[in-house]
Amino acid sequence: MIFLNKQTLKNNLKKIVGAVIYNRGVNYFNSKYVKKIEVLSNNFSENIKIIGDIKGSFKNFYKSNIFFDLEKNEFSRFSCSCPCYEECKHCVALGLEFIDVYFEFLDQKELQNFNGNISFLRDNLTRWINKDEKQKKKLGLIEQKARTFFDKKNQEKQTKFKEFLKKFPLLSNKQIQIKEKIKSSKFEIENYHIILDFNENKRIYAKIKKDRQISYYDSNIKPSEILKHKKKLTQPQIELVEFLKEEYLWKDNIDYEKFFILLRDSKIKIYREQEKNKLFFGDISEKLKVELFIKKEKNKYFDWIKKDFIFKLNKFDFSTERVIFFIGKENLIIINIISGNISFYKLSKKLIEIISQISTKEMYDYVIKEYKYPFEFKLTENEIIDLNSIIKDIKIYFDLKTTKQLADKNFKIKKFNKAEPYILVDYKEEKNFLKIKATIDYEFCKVNVSDTVCSYYQNQKIFFKRKINENFIDYFIKDKYIIKIDEENIFYTKANKKKELEFFQKFYGNYGFNKKVECERKNEKDIFKYFSKYWEDIKKIGYKIEFIGDKFELVEENFNADFNVNLDEENGLLAFDVNCYCAKGKINLDDLKNYIKNKKEYIKIADGQMLKISNYEELERFIMMLESFYRKEKDHFEGGLYHAPELKNIFTSSKYYNTKVEESFNKFIQEAQTGKPVKKIKILEQYKKILRDYQKEGIDWFYFLRKYHFGGILADDMGLGKTLQTLILIQLEKIKNKPSIVICPKTLLYNWESEVKKFVPKIKTIIFDGLPIEREQKIKNFKKYDLIITSYATLQKDLEKYKEEKIKFNYCILDEAQFIKNHSTKNAQMVKKIDADYRLALTGTPLENNVSEIWSIFDFLMPGFLGSYKLFVEKFQNPIMKRNNLQTLDNLRKKISCFMLRRTKKEVLKELPSKIEQITHCHLESSQSILYQEILVNVKSQIFEIVKEKGFAKSQIHILAGLTKLRQVCNHPVLLLKDKDYTKYESAKLNIFLELINEIVLAKRKVLVFSQFTKMLDILVEELKKNKINYSYLSGKTKNRQEIVKDFNESNKKQVFLISLKAGGTGLNLTSADNVIIFDPWWNPSVEIQAIDRTHRIGQKNSVNVYRLITNGTIEEKIVDLQKRKQFLSDSLIGESQDLFKKLTWEDVKGLFE
Repeated sequence: MIFLNKQTLKNNLKKIVGAVIYNRGVNYFNSKYVKKIEVLSNNFSENIKIIGDIKGSFKNFYKSNIFFDLEKNEFSRFSCSCPCYEECKHCVALGLEFIDVYFEFLDQKELQNFNGNISFLRDNLTRWINKDEKQKKKLGLIEQKARTFFDKKNQEKQTKFKEFLKKFPLLSNKQIQIKEKIKSSKFEIENYHIILDFNENKRIYAKIKKDRQISYYDSNIKPSEILKHKKKLTQPQIELVEFLKEEYLWKDNIDYEKFFILLRDSKIKIYREQEKNKLFFGDISEKLKVELFIKKEKNKYFDWIKKDFIFKLNKFDFSTERVIFFIGKENLIIINIISGNISFYKLSKKLIEIISQISTKEMYDYVIKEYKYPFEFKLTENEIIDLNSIIKDIKIYFDLKTTKQLADKNFKIKKFNKAEPYILVDYKEEKNFLKIKATIDYEFCKVNVSDTVCSYYQNQKIFFKRKINENFIDYFIKDKYIIKIDEENIFYTKANKKKELEFFQKFYGNYGFNKKVECERKNEKDIFKYFSKYWEDIKKIGYKIEFIGDKFELVEENFNADFNVNLDEENGLLAFDVNCYCAKGKINLDDLKNYIKNKKEYIKIADGQMLKISNYEELERFIMMLESFYRKEKDHFEGGLYHAPELKNIFTSSKYYNTKVEESFNKFIQEAQTGKPVKKIKILEQYKKILRDYQKEGIDWFYFLRKYHFGGILADDMGLGKTLQTLILIQLEKIKNKPSIVICPKTLLYNWESEVKKFVPKIKTIIFDGLPIEREQKIKNFKKYDLIITSYATLQKDLEKYKEEKIKFNYCILDEAQFIKNHSTKNAQMVKKIDADYRLALTGTPLENNVSEIWSIFDFLMPGFLGSYKLFVEKFQNPIMKRNNLQTLDNLRKKISCFMLRRTKKEVLKELPSKIEQITHCHLESSQSILYQEILVNVKSQIFEIVKEKGFAKSQIHILAGLTKLRQVCNHPVLLLKDKDYTKYESAKLNIFLELINEIVLAKRKVLVFSQFTKMLDILVEELKKNKINYSYLSGKTKNRQEIVKDFNESNKKQVFLISLKAGGTGLNLTSADNVIIFDPWWNPSVEIQAIDRTHRIGQKNSVNVYRLITNGTIEEKIVDLQKRKQFLSDSLIGESQDLFKKLTWEDVKGLFE
């Protein structure tokens, strides 16, 4: 514990509350306003709580609390029941009282040997203070009784009371001295004074006191007592005392001006709260200094500059002076509470009204709490329009200081009477900004009704009212007037409240305005939407409209274009000039492109017109077509001949084009549409005998492509002789020392060799395969051959060797071209590096899943034909795959139709036996069904959780794995389980399969059995062995494919051919079989079609029966539905169906689990 002196504790108190509050507390302490002090403590803390009752301004008492740390000797945690609540003057007075009591306690002899025990100190201090307080209470009652006795001047009672006091020596010795005699004197008004207390509510409390009474709170002299001595009072004194008798100064509406005049004239002494604070009426030595100026205040949130006329009193130095104002009817009364001077300033009625604003402010706070009150008064609307008269009065009664702006100025004040509704349009095209205001035109300004009127709800009904708003640069919206201050002019008009309210209600929530009657749009799309929806209706209302920004007019017209087309066959170039028109005038092509590219809502043309293209889709098709060409000059375009069909499709399929073309263009289009050169192609007699008519047309089509150096896709159905047509072309166009190359899956290498020997044996052919050393030697001899047959895998290994040997090919032909459907794979990248004069692609399934597969194949055939991949995605893929845009799909089909020849068996082979397809349904066995449901629940839960965590795109492998498990259970439970003994488990599909096989075998027919799962094929092998049925087997591991195929076709004993779906789906001719079993459905229908067409092809003499084994109520049914959608995409692109595939989405996957 650190012992301090009194001043140290007082400084601690002063530091906490500040100098001002501390000084007020000192006054309260000195005035003995602390009437009670007690201490609360507990055994667990060195802090004590000091509680006291302190007298307030109205004889009321406040409860104050302070905490004091006996260890640190510090005050903390102030609270009080007064309006200030904490750290107030009452708390300070209580603290000072405690300091006195505390040090009085420390001076006791008993504490001289205090050894620092805080608990000892705390307990003794608490008892000492609380005991002393109880004694004071008793003494106070006795003192009060004593005063009563002596005031009554009853000698007998005084004597008795003296005897009574002898029992209380403390009272007689220490607390009070009872006067045995009260001196009486004659009444003199000079022996009396008046004490004034200025209350927080700016009211005055006045009490008459006799000289030497301690303070305002001592006993008061009633006015009636004074009035008993009227003869000794002057008339002003009588009037003052009667005023105090009749008027309760704490009431409202007191005439303080009369009160201070009576005080001044009465000559009675005046004090503020205590005798030492004397007040007096001084002479006025000079006028009050005032300022008049225009104040500009910028709003920190909005671009507003607020203007006000300010009247400011400048006499007082607020760092040293404290003043209180009282405003009368003719006088401004100022009391300086520091000097005590009371001054009267006579003013005009107008100036009194201005300064009267101060009466509405919390003057007490600014005076007592040291706020630096500016004493600035805003002129009211009536004062502003009477400003010249105001300035004149100010100059008479005040010492006026003003700005050059107002010095010696006589304002021209003009009143206007116009009030007309107006629509104000602020449109800025470059910033894509629109703001429309419903305004009232008051001639000198247009006032937005959203600034003058507001809505509100009451009892569930909506009402409208006018509001005052001064936050404007140019004018003020007042209650009665709208005023504008402009240099030497003051314009004003009486607000037409009726029209403002009516106009506000007219647009309230209507015509694109919100319920604040605000209308603002900040982007092109919203602006155009607003004009399209509301503008015509607004114009029909009939109000005047004014544009303060860019003008606009909404126009909707069709786009048109004129073409002038030239074709240079010799150089393989197509060129055209194009001029575009809209709204009966020529329009810039760049504006149209920007309109489409940026998805703009309109095009800005002359005279502020906003043009919307009516035939938007046609324009979009036109602009996308231009992307295929090189823009050589402003309106001149050039490109490859292969774009001619697309260009022809544009201006012949629409009424919006006028075209002028050369004859060479029409000739080329004729060849492109027929798929054959105008000049007839001669085919050797030996080939005419083996070629069907559609195959001869295929040869003609090859020559059309050759003539113009085009590439193309022969996309005939499987089994229609794509290989034969290609080999005859190679035979007819073979060139010495420049071989052609066929690139195919490795499994088809020897199939191609076999077809060469069968149909064109004179072609010198080499299979390019084998060990690296063997291949290296073969490459050096390439020029000795007419045809090189290699695989995609081998090409990847040897392409660099091709470049080193500078090998240039006549034709580069891709068989099963779907192998390069993914443009990012090595297969796709490698084949595009082959140096060849001509390129062809062969595939029965040019499209399996996505139109991007078409782009990849054509990027090999004719780089640039379909543009860059990025452009293709934007132009075709996204509209087709994401938005199901049938028009775009049709445009793509027409663009590639000349370069892709597809014939179906149904079209060209009328003699080909029919293909009968049927779905054979079966139900899962009971144990199999239980396992399936368990797997379904687990897989669904896992997949949904993974997609939630990683997203659909990053969960593909997990989804595929889960779906595969379900498919395996549908086939046979052992495919999923680790148990090798399949006989322990039931399989409904296996039972159905065995029934079908027995029927086919008994009928002495042959059957192809396809499954994705080789483990399932192994189970079928075991079952066939049990039933002593001979079979053939082909999987991805099989090497002697052609021997196995030949053996199956020629053998009468082998009736079943088990084939892995992916390994045997292409390149096999198995027409000896006329039955096909698809054991498990595959996602892609094209893969199944290829498998079926191993037997349903040229050479087949019997009807082909196709059995698809599907388990009811499982994922296999969902796969069948998915197959149908995938088939729609392929059919749409090659012209067989009008339906459209929708790309598999997360919603589709979720559907698989339903």
